[in-house]
Order: sequence, then C-alpha cells, then structure tokens
Amino acid sequence: MTNTLSHKYTKAAGFLTRQFSESGFNPICFVALGSGFIGAAGRWPVVGKINTKEVPFFPVPQVKGHGTDLIMARPVINGKPRDVILATGRTHLYEGFSPDDVCFPVKTMAALGIRSAILTNASGGISAKASPGDIFTISDH
Repeated sequence: MTNTLSHKYTKAAGFLTRQFSESGFNPICFVALGSGFIGAAGRWPVVGKINTKEVPFFPVPQVKGHGTDLIMARPVINGKPRDVILATGRTHLYEGFSPDDVCFPVKTMAALGIRSAILTNASGGISAKASPGDIFTISDH
C-alpha cells in the first residue's frame, strides 16, 4: 500500500464521506476556526461531530485553545439549510508540523469536492490600523 499524499487525502476523504452519509450530510463549505473563534462552532445547528484523531492521516491540533473536532453544521443560508464543516482548530508550522500537514485539512476537503473555504485567524492583530473585531481579506500569504 502506498502512502503518497494523494492516497492520504483520498483515505481521509473516504472516511469522512462514510461518516457524512450516515446523517445525510453533504458539505458545501469548510470553515477553519482560528484562535478565539471556537465558540462560533455552537452558533449553528449541529448534525454531528468527528474528532480529527479518528480521521486517517489527519493532523491533530496541539495549541491550547484549538479544538480537535470537525463539526458538521447545518446553518440556514439564503433561506435554505446548507451543510458546512467547521474545524475547531488547526495545525501550525511552529508546532513542528510540515507544510503538507498544515495544508492537509484543506486538501482533504478539496478531495471531498468542497470548493469553498473560510480560514479565520488573528492575523489582523499585527496592524496598527486594526481594532479588535475588524475583518481583513488576505489575498496572499
């Protein structure tokens, strides 16, 4: 058996697909909740929860304040229920994870067919022009 990155994404996506199918969950968007946003996971109706420790090859967040769950949420958007995956934490290079590990969740979501992602973080905090709660659009990193 091979352990190429493509194989790992496919294996993780297959595991998630099986979990989703049990509840009729069909995600259209992936949201990675950064530091301070974990409370947002409870703002939408929850269909289910998967601990990232269960997902093959998925990196498990280690930073205090970052969760390890993938929340299957079903908010109402434009009058219709939509399925969204919320990651309650994420991994970082400074934790010793590789760039492939850090990108693994997003690439796994792409393997699921998800084409929209929202990544939240505290990057605006380094700007002297920013106030707490300001929203920034990052076009490159």
